[in-house]
Amino acid sequence: WEDHDHGDEENHEEGDSHDEEKNHEEGDDHGDEENHEEGDDHDHQEDDDGPGDEFQDPHVWIDPILAGEMVEVLGDRLAELDPDNTDQYRENASAYVDRLDEIDQQLRELSDAARVDVGIFAGHDSFRYVEDRYGFELHSPQGVSPSAEPSPDDIAETIDLVEDNDIDTILYDPLETDGGGPPPLAERILDSTDASEARPLSSGDGTTAEWNDEGWGWIEQMTELNLPSLRAALDAE
Repeated sequence: WEDHDHGDEENHEEGDSHDEEKNHEEGDDHGDEENHEEGDDHDHQEDDDGPGDEFQDPHVWIDPILAGEMVEVLGDRLAELDPDNTDQYRENASAYVDRLDEIDQQLRELSDAARVDVGIFAGHDSFRYVEDRYGFELHSPQGVSPSAEPSPDDIAETIDLVEDNDIDTILYDPLETDGGGPPPLAERILDSTDASEARPLSSGDGTTAEWNDEGWGWIEQMTELNLPSLRAALDAE
């Protein structure tokens, strides 16, 4: 594990094609604890897998605090498996957690500066842990799964929220586009309201060729895309 290369850690955290959903059962447990401790102040759509199934939101890595806990567990486990390199694993994990702590601080400052506490995310509902920790809402008409389809009622409710809150910026997941601009759901909301712009907000579910060329991992997706877009959407600039 090279000292300067955190790519493997980022790939484990981001998990292309929802690897996190399969592999981060421990992270999901942390997510449940977070919800019990802090409570869910927002009305989120339920997206159960089926009748009687307990809902689980897999997107724990989007919360920098929960992501940091996962990185520490990963560093400790690697140290156990390869004790000759214990110091290197733990040093790298600590350095990455420090970067996540910086993201946490920026999100707290953003939340404090926000003039509105609700934004619109025209993507799958993947920011619940972030919403609960930092006290703002990112309303999504879509379910937690990227394959979920919003109903006409969900879209109408979202349009009403945009109008009622004078929202000018619609957020969308760049991984749900064809590379040519905002996805159809974001375009529909823009066309149906007075909102004037759309900005990308990455859920960290994967990567793009462009991001790979830039050497971006989850940290860079947060600093280069998500924080600027959230500042615009929540009027915290």
